[in-house]
Amino acid sequence: MRSPRLLFIGLDAVDSALARRWAGEGYLPTMARLLASGAVAPIVTPAAVLEGGVWPTFLTSQSPATHGMFAYQQIKRGTYDLEVALNAARLPVPPFWEQLSRAGKRVAVIDAPFARPAKRLNGIQVTNWGAHDAWSWERSSYPASLIDDVVRRFGDHPVPSCNLGRKRTVEEYQRLRDQLIEGVRRKTRLLRYSLELEDWDFFLGVFSESHCAGHHFWHFLDPDHPRHDPSVAPELTTAILDVYREIDAGVATLLERVEDDTHALVLLSHGMGPFYTGAHLLQSVLDRLGMSGTVPSESDSPVVEQSAWNRWAIALQTAARLNTSRLSTIPTYGNPSCFTGCTTWGNCRRASFPALVSSKTTSRLSRDTRMVPRWTC
Repeated sequence: MRSPRLLFIGLDAVDSALARRWAGEGYLPTMARLLASGAVAPIVTPAAVLEGGVWPTFLTSQSPATHGMFAYQQIKRGTYDLEVALNAARLPVPPFWEQLSRAGKRVAVIDAPFARPAKRLNGIQVTNWGAHDAWSWERSSYPASLIDDVVRRFGDHPVPSCNLGRKRTVEEYQRLRDQLIEGVRRKTRLLRYSLELEDWDFFLGVFSESHCAGHHFWHFLDPDHPRHDPSVAPELTTAILDVYREIDAGVATLLERVEDDTHALVLLSHGMGPFYTGAHLLQSVLDRLGMSGTVPSESDSPVVEQSAWNRWAIALQTAARLNTSRLSTIPTYGNPSCFTGCTTWGNCRRASFPALVSSKTTSRLSRDTRMVPRWTC
């Protein structure tokens, strides 16, 4: 007797509190049906682990302490050098679908975050056609020719990079919203096409447009956000909802195409919310204190080297994430206007992130709680 097949759909950084609310209000009918009919279970990202670290844990079945991918930048073990810790090359063991492949199962994997393509696979894999963190590995596939076929059929993803490196104009925000929605539609077509190629034993596909939407449109949605502007165009206020609704429709399209012997599992990876630690200001603070390690190059252009102060910055950011350090006073040098030595760390938000829903015999994973410290003076 054939074992049941599994359809796994990842929704990168979809916030479960919003998903539950909008499902209850009728905006996400597929999510509402899954929540009502499927099993639900929580997952929790440990304190001080970057939220995206949930993906390497999922891929390898190892804790962050074992796979070692728990921050964007980390100090390289045994040295004082920094390295990009979430590069897919650092996965210490192959992802679990390679074990399924070796066991004779037919597998298909589309845009799994922080994954690199298998060298040999009993099936297909597309890497970073439309993933949020596409910097983690070059766009590629197994077999190698598959990625070219994907691009011929579906084009490039409309949002090749989520970040501009500067603040967007209103027009650019509107264009980004439209591009993310189009990206969901193309991803749905890609996943549907791949799913229908054959009867896979295991099929994994991830929608990542929700991640970019959360980063760039949260302040339009959240009336308590310091950058919230109630006068903006309504489509910016509803941009996250609009992307979620398109994903909800995409999930429905995939569920309609599986047989009765296929279990479906939907993972909402780690949620989204405001971030008030102020850790991102640390480099600017060090620059103003003259302690950042900035040195002139031979061409007289400024070059920031990874000095001991940069590593100290990483350590402080880690302490902020742990929320165990209480910095009561920090002396000021040169009286920089933005830094007056009265910093206090405190909890400003505890958010619930239930994460996963299922259609038939499904489990559901979720981010249960997160502590986000607020910078206050």
